[in-house]
Amino acid sequence: MDSTAGGFGGGAMALGYTSRSVVTHRRLKIAMTYATGAGAAFLSVIAQATHGTALLSLAASAGVLGGVSAISGYSVHRPRTGRRTSHLNAPVRSEPFVGRDEELRLVSDKLRLQEDRPNELRICVIHGMGGVGKTELAAHFAKKRWDETRALVWWLKASAYGLLTSQLLELADFLDVPGHESKSVVLNRLWSRLREEPDWLLVYDDVQDRSLGPLRNEREDMRPFLLPTDVPGAVVITTQVINVLDQYDITAERIGLRQLGPEDGLALLQARINVRDDGPGDADDTRVLDELGSALGWLPLSLVQAGSYIDTEGVPAKDYLRKLREHPSIGADADATIGLAIARVVDAEPRAEDLLRLCAFLAPEGIPRRLLRDPQFRPLVPPSLRNLLAEEHGFAKVTRLLRDRWLLSVGKSGQGAAEHYSMHLQIQRSVKEGMDATARVMWAQTIVRVVEAAFAQASGAPSEQADGEIGRESLMPHVQAIRRAVEEDGAWATDPHGDRPAREALARLMHQAGDYQEHRGVYQRDVLSYYAHEASIRVHGIGGDRERIQSLLDVARQKYRLADLEAAEEECGSVNGECGAALSGVMLEEERSGLLRLRAECLLLQADVLRERVKFTEAEEAVTEAVGLFGEGGPEWLGLDRARIEMRLGQIHRNAGHLSQALDHYGRAETLIPPHDGEEPSEHTLFRAELVFCRGILEQDRGNLQAAEEHLRLALSRFPPNPASDNFETAQIEKFLADVVRRRSEATRALARGRRSPLVRLRLRRSAIRQLREADQLLSQAVDQHRKRREAENHKYAACLNKRGSLRLAQGRTKEAEKDLLKAEAIYVSAYKADHPYRAKTLARLAEVLLVAGPPGRKVRLATGDECDAREVLVMAEHIFVTQLGPHHPVLVAVYERLARCAHDEETAAGLRRRAAHIREVTRSADG
Repeated sequence: MDSTAGGFGGGAMALGYTSRSVVTHRRLKIAMTYATGAGAAFLSVIAQATHGTALLSLAASAGVLGGVSAISGYSVHRPRTGRRTSHLNAPVRSEPFVGRDEELRLVSDKLRLQEDRPNELRICVIHGMGGVGKTELAAHFAKKRWDETRALVWWLKASAYGLLTSQLLELADFLDVPGHESKSVVLNRLWSRLREEPDWLLVYDDVQDRSLGPLRNEREDMRPFLLPTDVPGAVVITTQVINVLDQYDITAERIGLRQLGPEDGLALLQARINVRDDGPGDADDTRVLDELGSALGWLPLSLVQAGSYIDTEGVPAKDYLRKLREHPSIGADADATIGLAIARVVDAEPRAEDLLRLCAFLAPEGIPRRLLRDPQFRPLVPPSLRNLLAEEHGFAKVTRLLRDRWLLSVGKSGQGAAEHYSMHLQIQRSVKEGMDATARVMWAQTIVRVVEAAFAQASGAPSEQADGEIGRESLMPHVQAIRRAVEEDGAWATDPHGDRPAREALARLMHQAGDYQEHRGVYQRDVLSYYAHEASIRVHGIGGDRERIQSLLDVARQKYRLADLEAAEEECGSVNGECGAALSGVMLEEERSGLLRLRAECLLLQADVLRERVKFTEAEEAVTEAVGLFGEGGPEWLGLDRARIEMRLGQIHRNAGHLSQALDHYGRAETLIPPHDGEEPSEHTLFRAELVFCRGILEQDRGNLQAAEEHLRLALSRFPPNPASDNFETAQIEKFLADVVRRRSEATRALARGRRSPLVRLRLRRSAIRQLREADQLLSQAVDQHRKRREAENHKYAACLNKRGSLRLAQGRTKEAEKDLLKAEAIYVSAYKADHPYRAKTLARLAEVLLVAGPPGRKVRLATGDECDAREVLVMAEHIFVTQLGPHHPVLVAVYERLARCAHDEETAAGLRRRAAHIREVTRSADG
C-alpha cells in the first residue's frame, strides 16, 4: 500500500460540514482521497513474468483518506523581475563598535578556513552568554561582508523553529522562489535557488536548542532541517548554546565571546555616553564609569543600556550608579538597567507601559506594525492603549522613546516590506515580572483576542494570493508564543469562571492555526498539538456540543494521519459516544442535522482506522452504520456525499481481496453522480476522475495491465493541468502508472525471450526499454514530490520507494533497489509496527531482489534487527499475511511462488506452487 494515516478529507469534507474554519478549497481537492487510500495495500491478483516465472506483483496505493494533504498542494508562480543576487538585509546598528575588532577578523578567518571545501556549507558559530554582544558582532560582520562582496546577505531570527521557518519563507519570497502550500516544498526550492547564488551569507541570530529542527536520530520528528547543509555558501550562527551544532553532527568553526575587559568596556561606555555630548562633565569621570562598568559586569548589553540612559536623560553617571545600586535586581544580568529604563520611560509617557505589556506577550521578533495600528483591532485592547494606537503622532513618539531607551527595535524584512518591531527576550521577561497576576492574565487575554482577529482576517484571503499566505505565516510565531504562554501560565484558559470571550478567541485561534498548518503541509504532530489545545479548552464549556465534538474529532483524525491507530480508534469510540449522548437531548432540527453529520464523519474515520488495522469486517460495519444516518439526514446528504461512501466501501473490499465487490461499489458510486445538462460542478468532475483512477488500480490488482494503463492515463488527463513541477494530484497517478508500465515492460521482455525471430526479439526488447524509460521518468517525478512531502506523508514516500525498488530491479540496479526497499521497510516498521501487511508487502519485494541479486543465502539486516536471507524474508512476509489477512488472500500468491524458488527440493517447490495456484483459482472464481 501507499500507506498513510491520511487526513480525513473523505469524511469531514465530503459530508460538507463547513460551519467552522475549515480551509474551503479542500472540498475541491479530494479527488485522490480514496484512490490513494490503503485500498491497494496488497499484492495485485495478476500473473507477472519475471525471469520466466509467473509472479504476483505488489499493488500499492496510499491510505484511503490520506490524499487530502498529499494532493492539496499547488504552485503559485510570480513573474521573475530580474535576478536578485545582491542585497543586504541585516540590522542597522547605531551603537559604537568597541573592543571586538579581533573577533570580527576571526569570523572572516574561520569561514576562510573552510574554503578548501567549495561545494559545502561553511559555518561559523559565535557563542556566549546573553547580552555579551554576539548579535552586534554578527551584524557588523554582515555589513563588512556586504561591503566586500555585494552578494546576498540575509538576517534570520532563529530563536524558535516556527519563527525561523517564517523568516526563511520571507527570504524565498524575496528571491522569487515559486510559492507552494507545502512549506517543505518551498524550503527545498529555496535551497535549490541558493545554489545559483554566489558568495551568499545567512546569519542565524539567537539559535536555541533544537530551533534548527529535529536531531538526526529522532525518527518520529519529520520536520525539515532548517540549515541548507548540502548547499555551498556561508552561515554565521549566534547562540548561547555552545554545542548547538554538535547535536546535529555538523562541523563548524566556533568563536566564544566573553564580557568585555575593563579597558574595552570603559571605551564602549564612554563612546555611548558621548554620542551626542562630547563636552566634559561627570559622565567623563573615569573612576565613576569604571565603578559603573564593574557593577554591570562589563556586559555589553548592560553597558549600552546604561550609556543610553545617561546620554538621553543627561544625568550624571554617579547618579545613575546610585539608582542602579538601589535597584532590587542589581547583579541579575541586564535586569537592573532594563528596570531603570522602563521606569524612566513610564515616568515620561505612562501609556508606553501598556504598549510594552502588549508586546511582551508576543514573539520577541517580527511584531507587525499593522497588528498594533489596524483600526479593526483597537476595540480589543484597553481604552488607554486604544487611544495611543489611534494617534499617529503619539504612537510615533512612544515608539521612538522606547527605541531610544533600547526597549524596542524597529526594522523591515526586505525591500518594500512593512515595518515591524522587536523586543529582546530579557526585556519581555522584565516587563512580565513587573506585573501582578491579574495584569498578566488581562494582557495575555488581550493579545489572544488581537492575534485571533488578525489571523481570522488573514485566513480570509484566497490561498492563491501570496500576500495572504505570508500574512498568516508572519502571525504564526505569535500564535506559538501565545500557546507557550498559556501552557506555562494559562489556568484562565480552562477556568469555567474565566473570561469567556477570551477563552472562545483562544479556542478559535488554536483551530485556525491547526487548519493553517495542515493546509501548508506542516509536520503533523504540530497540527495535532493545536487541535488538542483547542479540544482541551472546549471540553471545559467553550462552545456547544458541535464545536466540542468537532474539536475531538479533529484530534482523532490527526492521530490517524500520524499512524497512531490504536489511539485514533479509541478517540473515535469516545467521539461516537459523545455524539450519541448529545443527539439524545437535541430537538432543534439544524442542531440535530449538524450532530448527525459529525457522527457520520466519526464512523467513517473509524472505518478508515479499522481498515488500516486490517479489521475489514468491522470497517464495513462502521460504514454501514454511517449510511444508516443518511435516512435521517435528508435529501441534501445524497449525491456526492453518498457516492463517496460507496467508494470507501469499494476500498475496504479491495483491501480485503474482494475485487468483484469493490468493482460493484465503484459502479454504484458512479450512478449516484448523474450527468449534468450544463457545465458539471468541479467537485463532480474530480470525483469522476478519481473513480477512473480507482478502477485503474483495481484492473492492476486483477492482472489486466493494459486496461489498468488505459484507466490511469485517462485519469491523468482528467485532472487539472500540472502548472509546475510540484503537483501531488498528478504525482499520485504517475506513481501507479509507472508501476503498471514497468510491469508491462517486464511482460514485453518475457515475450521477447519466447520469440524465434531476431528482428521480433529486437523490436520487443526496444519496446521494453522504452517502457522502462517512461516508467522511470514518471516515478522519478512522483518520488520527488513525495520526498518533499515526507514530513507529513512519510508512508506515501515509503510506497514510492517500494515501486522504485521494483523498477531499479527491472533496470538491473540491484543495490539501489535493495537500499530503497530497506528504507521503505524501516518507515513501515516505525509507522505501523513490524506485523503490518504494509511491511510484509515490502518484504516480498525485497525477497525478489535478494533472489535475483544473489549470491544464494546472502542476508540483509532489517529495521527490527533481524538478519535474513530471501527465504527467511518470505517466511516472515507469509506469517504476517496469513495472520492478518487469512490463508487465502491473493497477496500470498507471489509469496508462495517466490518461496518455491527458494526450496531445496522439487517436491517442496511443487507444493508451494500448487498452493499459489489454488489461491489464484479461488480469487478468479470469486471475481466472477
